Amino acid sequence: MRDPVRETTQSLRTPSQDARREAASGSRSQQTHAGLLSNWDCLTHLEVQQPAPSDLPATITVAAWNIERCKRVPETAEVLRQSGADIVLATEMDLGMARSGQRHTTRDLAEALGMGYVFGVEFVELGTGDPYETSLFAQVPNDHGLHGNAILSRYPLENVALLPLDDGGQWFTGTPKNDGQFRIGGRMAIAAQIGGVTFVSVHYESESDAQGRAVQTRRMLDLIDTEYGLGPCVIAGDL
Repeated sequence: MRDPVRETTQSLRTPSQDARREAASGSRSQQTHAGLLSNWDCLTHLEVQQPAPSDLPATITVAAWNIERCKRVPETAEVLRQSGADIVLATEMDLGMARSGQRHTTRDLAEALGMGYVFGVEFVELGTGDPYETSLFAQVPNDHGLHGNAILSRYPLENVALLPLDDGGQWFTGTPKNDGQFRIGGRMAIAAQIGGVTFVSVHYESESDAQGRAVQTRRMLDLIDTEYGLGPCVIAGDL
């Protein structure tokens, strides 16, 4: 199992289209996948942008949402604005994917809400997405091809980490859904501390079962304990 990712940057360095094409046409072995997972900067760093300084109030509102690529940033921002959310535990966020307008959806959503964020890559997408997305964008190259999870916050994000839930590779060496999705990476959770509370946004393996997700949950809880110790913790996510 790979180690948690702690290194941060203000802007992820993404693999070129040539590098992604080479990965897509090369050996689909676990060894090849492990090399890409450890060598591509976007898979070994977290992107962090801190919010404007603000005092933490006594009461905050937390929202959790699988935003499904975040294809509609203005509409998504409006829903979250109406919810009064101070912290958003977000899953399925795109960066440079044709299906979501090549946007950096986490950054754009955070800017619309006046928040900071931490974004981590779950997968480098070597295709354009599921069959419906592929039918629309097969001829449109992804600018960056990143897909992941995020925490958005009005208050400073501390001790951020990406917590791997599996060794990854099953979406590279095989075809779990037999629908053409081809990826480098693995399921994971994003964690950060805000005001002394640990917040975790988790995205489980959809092509698994209750037992498999229980294993991933135990892995996540063990990593939270190792990385953050005992203390208040808010966890939210889905498949």
